[in-house]
Amino acid sequence: GVTPTADAQKYEWDIRPQAKVRAIFTEGGFVETTEGLPGSGGAVVGLVLDSSPFYSEAGGQVCDVGRFSDASGSTPLLDVRAVQVFGGFVVHNGLLPSGSSSIRVGDMLTCEVDYEHRRKVAPNHTMTHTLNWALREVLGEGADQRGSLVNAERLRFDFAADAVSVEQLARVEALVQEVIAAKVPVSVRETSLAVAKSIAGLRAVAGEAYPDPVRVVTVGAGTIDELLAAPGEAKWKMQSVEFCGGTHIKDSSEAGAFVILEEKAIAKGIRRIIGATGPAAAEALAEGDRLAGALAALEVAKEASEAEVLELSKALDAADISAVLKADCRDRMDTLRKKLKKSQKGADKAVLTEANASLQKAAKVAVRRGDKHIVLLLVDVDPKVLMQVIGGAPKDLAALILSPADDGTVHCVAAVPAELSGDGKGADGWVRASLAPLGGTGGGKPERAQGSARGATADVALAEAAASAYFAPARA
Repeated sequence: GVTPTADAQKYEWDIRPQAKVRAIFTEGGFVETTEGLPGSGGAVVGLVLDSSPFYSEAGGQVCDVGRFSDASGSTPLLDVRAVQVFGGFVVHNGLLPSGSSSIRVGDMLTCEVDYEHRRKVAPNHTMTHTLNWALREVLGEGADQRGSLVNAERLRFDFAADAVSVEQLARVEALVQEVIAAKVPVSVRETSLAVAKSIAGLRAVAGEAYPDPVRVVTVGAGTIDELLAAPGEAKWKMQSVEFCGGTHIKDSSEAGAFVILEEKAIAKGIRRIIGATGPAAAEALAEGDRLAGALAALEVAKEASEAEVLELSKALDAADISAVLKADCRDRMDTLRKKLKKSQKGADKAVLTEANASLQKAAKVAVRRGDKHIVLLLVDVDPKVLMQVIGGAPKDLAALILSPADDGTVHCVAAVPAELSGDGKGADGWVRASLAPLGGTGGGKPERAQGSARGATADVALAEAAASAYFAPARA
């Protein structure tokens, strides 16, 4: 003889009503009392009450959480983790706290909804409605809802569309932000389904069965009473109007901020937007401003390094910021990379010219002295450029180049003509012998090789000495 749960209080805020326990459900079935069930979070219990202020999971919105205490409100009895409705019966599922008193059918309990949790969920739900309206404004009537999920952290909205450009997404995001800034009321009222369906601009989920009467929620300057008084007015299309049984804020400004964090395709003709409101959105917007500022600084810098660009690119990819801003920053990063690459090519060309000149000068000195090998030190030259330089070494001389870099690495390249690689002394062995004092190594072929030693720039003179000594026996 248990009657369905009266749950009209789920739309009220900051109340602590009492309710009577009508049924207790456990893994073993229905029981009359929780006495004897394990505590310490070991027993999962479902309570059905005669009334409830808890919002049940429905319509894409997560349920309320909270707890039940005894009639005095002083002793916690159940941590409510999930609330679901089955055939009109609201089941509050949770864990028995360690050492808690027993709960019996017929007991009066104090219901304590975690309204701070709800205050994080409600703005996401209300702005999901506004997002739905904004998508229609930008993409047209075909951008129909295909699903949604709102929780305390974010909102998710699925809709029909083949593609959304960055410009369209920017407009959608801006429209929602404009509604928040306008501080318009959020009006709610139950009315007959037939009358509600006649409201201009109403957004309903295709194929969804709605109750009669139905709950209507609108976000805009026009209140529900005004909409129902003149349902055919075209101006109602300028605000969000939906059927909804969820919990909402009372004024759009309560959302604080809004940001689209991600937009992507999830199936053919179906796309998904992930968004956020409140502090999460404010943090995303602030982080976006910070990264955009860092990018702007690199864009005007005279000598932006490849490492700085790479570091910012990684930070941008990992950041939870506006998807619109991220797309813009990525485009700007691509432009910056091209500029850097072009600049680097010019710098490399200049370095290559200077390095080749140094090599040729050293070769002339070696010829005058009757030497058959060259050991050259070039500071902070890219390994790729070093390989180009060594490729231009005189064909009758063995050449080895050492280049200490800013990061502490000593790079080494060598080339040895076949006629000078007797006794097994090729370029590969020369590189290894030169880097050995630095703890480095290398490899390659007798004709050409390369290698490196990390954290060794302070001892590069040891490598120079080892390189010069490599062919010393041959000169004796």
